[in-house]
Amino acid sequence: MIAINLPIGTYIGAAFALVFAMWWIGFPESVIPFYAWLGRKSIRPVKSAVIRLLGAIWAIVAIVVLFA
Repeated sequence: MIAINLPIGTYIGAAFALVFAMWWIGFPESVIPFYAWLGRKSIRPVKSAVIRLLGAIWAIVAIVVLFA
């Protein structure tokens, strides 16, 4: 494994972004109610597959940004 000498905050931020993406991928049914509660307004239901796809895209973006 290649060791990259980056500040600890970079790793913490990347870990946060990946945990966020894993939540979207692993528990897509809880994402929409959470954001509806957060925004206190109604959100149109979205299929689980769409949420999982967006979570996967988010994870890929986080990894690319970390290693760019």
